[in-house]
Amino acid sequence: MKGSDSAMRSATTIRALFASVILLTLAACAEETGGMGARAPADPAQPPGGAPVPGAPAGEPGEPAGPEEADPATPFGRSVVYISSENGGADQKLYAVDVNGTNLVELSANPARAGKVISVALSPDGRWAAYVAEHDKNRVLDLYVTNRDGSVRRKLSSGIKRDSTVRSVNWSPNSSQLAYLVSSSDFKKKDELWVSSVDGSASQRIVPGVVDVFPSGSGFSWSATSRYLGLSLKMIGGNRYFTVATTGSPSAVSVGSGSFGSTSWGAWSSSGDRFAYVSTMFGGRPILSSYDAATGERRDLVNDLSLLDRIFALRWSPNDQAIASFTFKSLQNQAEIFVAPAGGGGNVQVSKQSAQGLSSVRNFKWSPDSSSLIAFAKDAGLDQLLLARADGSSSVHPLADIGPDIKTASATYSPNGQSLAFIDGRSPGSLYLSDGGGFGNRRTLLTADRLYRTLFWTRDGSGLLYEAGLEEGEPRIVHFMSSDGQENRVVSTNLTGGNEVLCMAVMPTGIASDQQNDCKLFSELD
Repeated sequence: MKGSDSAMRSATTIRALFASVILLTLAACAEETGGMGARAPADPAQPPGGAPVPGAPAGEPGEPAGPEEADPATPFGRSVVYISSENGGADQKLYAVDVNGTNLVELSANPARAGKVISVALSPDGRWAAYVAEHDKNRVLDLYVTNRDGSVRRKLSSGIKRDSTVRSVNWSPNSSQLAYLVSSSDFKKKDELWVSSVDGSASQRIVPGVVDVFPSGSGFSWSATSRYLGLSLKMIGGNRYFTVATTGSPSAVSVGSGSFGSTSWGAWSSSGDRFAYVSTMFGGRPILSSYDAATGERRDLVNDLSLLDRIFALRWSPNDQAIASFTFKSLQNQAEIFVAPAGGGGNVQVSKQSAQGLSSVRNFKWSPDSSSLIAFAKDAGLDQLLLARADGSSSVHPLADIGPDIKTASATYSPNGQSLAFIDGRSPGSLYLSDGGGFGNRRTLLTADRLYRTLFWTRDGSGLLYEAGLEEGEPRIVHFMSSDGQENRVVSTNLTGGNEVLCMAVMPTGIASDQQNDCKLFSELD
């Protein structure tokens, strides 16, 4: 027993020392870059101020920002952006087009070198599109930002090393900054996390490349106020959670530790600066906690789990009153979706369809009014769409009458939360619309040969944007379907002759929207 205690004390000491090294390194990194107001080392090929990439349709290198740059005349709010595959896959281009099919612009146009666009993310305010592409001759992936008409284009990743590649990009909620993960072609080197201002005036390395961000490509996100970044770093004995202030002099605070057995690295509240995370010390029992980055207050919310229990996902409700989790209970040998009050004091199981429990869930999300949750689940070994009341009063499978094993490709709430649209994953597949927040009557809007998993509402709630090949052999293109089912038309009208859409993104319909504002083609890197 003494040997065990000694080993534990030794491991704790090593872990504490390693955490101290990380904190010191983060602090040194802040000093090196001089804080958020400092400029990254100058790139000789990139004039100060984030000059447009050669070949941009308007502006000259080094030209000062003008009124059109500061306030784009045509925002992305009424548009859809998409990455296309053209010329047999040799080209991947970025386009923006209004939902009515007009005002088409190729945003990635670059006569100097076309390159390939890998991902795109729209700013929350709908004024900018950030995209990752290999425009340069060194064939690495860099980060660019452009406005709706393509007249302004800047490369923001000039400060990273030449053997590095931008992988994942997150906009700050106030649309003023972007955080992005940088990976080296040398697999012995670790991840770097950078933050750049949208105007190109300041860049800062937050994580200096001594540890890996975990889970890879997604272990970082912004607080709702844009003042903090939440990080999960892979360290000795597991992963460790940090909150990093990005205003003034950057500072890192270690808030907890986790294990590699849990993919729940953390989640920010929908407003304010509260960070929820699952802490497990040396593989011990998981504890769901929250930390207020602004005040330093820590609070345990769920601490009655056993040693072998695991929490695999966290979702704050839009009204910030509760946190949903997908939790495996070892004693029952099953997993379920639970909802815990944000102030603590309970953990209610809301998925109640199967005595065998859920083996997995993906893309589970809250309704805009915080009254229910939806998930794509494996229930008793069968694919099902699961809809559950947040108070635990009921849960249903909306497609159970169609068949016992219907894999759902996509589901999304309307901006007002009153309707739920979803696509089944069969071939041919169908697009459905259900009233009453998903609990009401269901109707079929269309059936097509190939329906893909991307599905968005328009911001005014008048219809849906989806990707499909409606007839056999037809390429994948963007369509609009009115919510009453009376209008169905092509949006990406420029794609013909076998050219097709690889992914699309839209501006979210509101602060509580479940719609993603980005799309990425990182399968070859993840």
